[in-house]
Amino acid sequence: MTANGEAAYAEGRVLARQLYARRSTGLVISYQQLDPNHVEGNCHWNAGLCARDNPSWKVVHGWLVFDYTTTPYFPLPFVQFNPHSVVERSNGARIDPTPGFEAISVS
Repeated sequence: MTANGEAAYAEGRVLARQLYARRSTGLVISYQQLDPNHVEGNCHWNAGLCARDNPSWKVVHGWLVFDYTTTPYFPLPFVQFNPHSVVERSNGARIDPTPGFEAISVS
């Protein structure tokens, strides 16, 4: 591994620890269909289009949290974080414009 690779790995581990410590503080952001052309897997694009089309809205970058330690039947010692974007209206309400899983945003 190169020096840059080692540094990136170390930074990733620091970020993972920070997200893990904050996993229970996330917000559940409900999906709302804002455009029928939005597709699963394009959250950053979908949120960007919403903000472009609604100038008083902004994109909020965060993480989807999949905490398998809390599953009722077969808890696993595993937590997964996926980058995710939602939008925030001018009144502070957050909306997930991307179909798929409900987002738990750890911003």
